[in-house]
Amino acid sequence: MFILDTDIQSVVDDMPKVKKWVKYIKKNIIESDIDFTKVGVVYSYGFFVPKNKENMPTDEELLKLKFKKRLKYELSKVRVELDLQYASFRMKTRLPKGTIPTPILLIVTELTKIKMMIEGEFHKNKKVIDSIPEVDRSIIKYRVVNMDGLNNEPQFDIDQILDKISTNGIESLTPEEKDFLDRTSKQ
Repeated sequence: MFILDTDIQSVVDDMPKVKKWVKYIKKNIIESDIDFTKVGVVYSYGFFVPKNKENMPTDEELLKLKFKKRLKYELSKVRVELDLQYASFRMKTRLPKGTIPTPILLIVTELTKIKMMIEGEFHKNKKVIDSIPEVDRSIIKYRVVNMDGLNNEPQFDIDQILDKISTNGIESLTPEEKDFLDRTSKQ
């Protein structure tokens, strides 16, 4: 499960029924005015395999789904719980299946894009890759990491480059070696 901190106003805006919960707490439990700045709210969510496996795509079919259908499938696996706390009172509930608060919907959408980009590149599926909208980097920040040459970037050894400079001068470096040396020195 993943935990996403939020605030009561965002939750009420996203799910108006939470307002009824707060009124219930005020009337039946706290019996006083509620200081909304002291209401703690978090979502927890995770991805679960659907119980009805007959409609579930095979791994091969899943890898061929274009973005809209794949996102629909990924969202069908999301389960969300809401945890609301005020003073010593705590209320936790699982939201109905298919109820996905906006912040979680945005995160799952962007994660699905990234997951599909990786799978599409690995399986060389251009149709799937072309169906993926651009990732919103204000929601998900990521960077491509070189994993043993998997991203086809040239591999350099810092000692070999320094030996080359020592022997032949810095002018002997290729533009790629200079770029590598520059990036390495900044790290």
